Amino acid sequence: PRQVKVIVNVSERNTGSVAAGLGFNFTGDLFGTVSFRQDNFGGNNQKFSAEAQLSTRDILFDLSFTDPWIAGDPFRTSYTANAFARSANNLNFDGGPNPIDLTNGDQVRIRRLGAGITFSRPLDNGWTVAVGTLFQNVSARDQGGRVNSVDAAGNPLTASGSGVDDLWTFPISATLDRRNDAFNPTSGSILRLNTEQSVPLGRGSIFMNRLRGSYSYYIPLSLLNFAEGPQALAINIQAGTIVGEVPPYEAFALGGTNSIRGYDEGEVGSGRSYAQLTAEYRFPLFSFLGGALFVDV
Repeated sequence: PRQVKVIVNVSERNTGSVAAGLGFNFTGDLFGTVSFRQDNFGGNNQKFSAEAQLSTRDILFDLSFTDPWIAGDPFRTSYTANAFARSANNLNFDGGPNPIDLTNGDQVRIRRLGAGITFSRPLDNGWTVAVGTLFQNVSARDQGGRVNSVDAAGNPLTASGSGVDDLWTFPISATLDRRNDAFNPTSGSILRLNTEQSVPLGRGSIFMNRLRGSYSYYIPLSLLNFAEGPQALAINIQAGTIVGEVPPYEAFALGGTNSIRGYDEGEVGSGRSYAQLTAEYRFPLFSFLGGALFVDV
């Protein structure tokens, strides 16, 4: 009498998407993009994504494959493998009151060509650990794609001094997540600890260890009544340091929407070590819009 048979008719939705586009930037560069994403690759909840950008000056791409549960492993181990070619203005050169330019007046663009794999496993009491390896070929280039070894003042832009570095790292992370909601938490906490050790091989022979930690705590409150919805005080403290050599493009940068707000990206400064404290009161304004009062230090 306490049991019932339930029949559920399931109509599986489409889990893939394809997109394409054309564009241009103010440096006169035309580019086209195409992307593919499949969130149920092989019917096993595996995820595969591919994106490519072809311009008059460059070819960039990003490939990623995630298996959330390797072959029914009893420890629920997952892995993500990726390969990429990315190019962007680095905040350590572009941000701040004294931008670092090249001898021809161009901004410094850092191109990263690399591949890596990361394994992750949940543990007891809310902990998740991850280990992996990542190899990158890093180069400093101008807007035309040409390698530059020094800036306009003659300072080296890479550890090797040639404009091109080989960076091979082994990252390890541990996360303790005790939030009541991963997307909009109002109580609980999350602790993240990361270390990343490089192997001194190849151009630059970089030997460094990056240490970083972050702790967030959420307190439920109800001080404002603009609209119904969760309200909370979110407090975050984080710090990081690099032991050993610091290639200029690997320094920590402060400033921007995910750092010290009210400043442009990287405008506060950059360096070997940093510490940051944020207090933020989150509240709903309307059913579709939220607000926040914050202090960043």
